[in-house]
Amino acid sequence: MSSRNRQVLLGLGLAVLLAAPARPQSSTGSVRGTVRDQAEAVIPGAAVKLTHSATQVSQQTKTNEVGFYVFPVVVPGPYELTVESAGLSKFQANFVVQVQQSATIDAQLRVAAEVAMVTVEATPMATVDTTSLGTVLERRRIEMMPLNGRHIASLLMLLPGMEDSTRAFGVRRGAHDYFFDGASLFDALDGAGTVTRPPGLDTIEEFKVENGSSSAKFSRLTSVILTSRSGTNSLHGSIFWTHRNNAVGKARTRTDFGPLP
Repeated sequence: MSSRNRQVLLGLGLAVLLAAPARPQSSTGSVRGTVRDQAEAVIPGAAVKLTHSATQVSQQTKTNEVGFYVFPVVVPGPYELTVESAGLSKFQANFVVQVQQSATIDAQLRVAAEVAMVTVEATPMATVDTTSLGTVLERRRIEMMPLNGRHIASLLMLLPGMEDSTRAFGVRRGAHDYFFDGASLFDALDGAGTVTRPPGLDTIEEFKVENGSSSAKFSRLTSVILTSRSGTNSLHGSIFWTHRNNAVGKARTRTDFGPLP
């Protein structure tokens, strides 16, 4: 093998090793933003820390030369963001990241002599990198809404655009897919959007139904994107009980002349 061919192969090998890994379709979100001072000048090199409030697992990064930072993979849940830079006050924000949400949190640092720390509660977030439309059902609403059974599909008809658990905006039935933590649950053999083994409600933190201007990374018109519960540092559990009996709370019909059951 000539030296030129060896150089070409070596270059291709390095390109493969250094290439960024491709990310699959997933239910994770992201957090990004720009750090500025009171004069609206960007602050490069600021230390940014993102902490999951329930588990205290944190990620750290620094702003680049234009004051921008990004956490590309963030599990949905409550978070605390802190930003620090020498000679300036500490910025702290508390917020919730939802399924597939690209949260933008811009921080403004002030002179440390004026205030020790700026804390922002209920931070308003804007998504500016996608035109997709969808609705998120968080854990509280999943627990509080009455269900006929323990299947997540029972909640779909409550969302805008969904006519039932399989049809959105009048398109044909089965033109949807389920994704659980990035993995498709669609039963390809059935061909009608059937999920043979749906995840239990206790394993789902929240889910998003994307049915308007959907991303090209999804192959169907409607995507039901579920994310699993990540847990907390405190001991907890759940229990449910299902009882069905036609003799309880059933109104008699006009044609029902028999004795009560």
